Amino acid sequence: QFTMFKHEKYWDTWNRETNATAHAQNVEQILDQTYIPLGPDQHDLFQEKQKYMYQVFVKNCQTDKGKEIVRAYESTFNA
Repeated sequence: QFTMFKHEKYWDTWNRETNATAHAQNVEQILDQTYIPLGPDQHDLFQEKQKYMYQVFVKNCQTDKGKEIVRAYESTFNA
């Protein structure tokens, strides 16, 4: 469902599409830097969503800068 990001000049389009798809798949909290999960259940679910979105970024971020950013978080899976 998520589209590839291959060229920096398409950042706005890719970002908009990624946000829309994340909302449709109920993982939009990952893209919200202010979101804080409350309680252990929400924290556990948030961690699973982090892993999922990290995998999305690994697969779809194909620019040099995108790959660099993804690699920086491979030990934590922090999307």
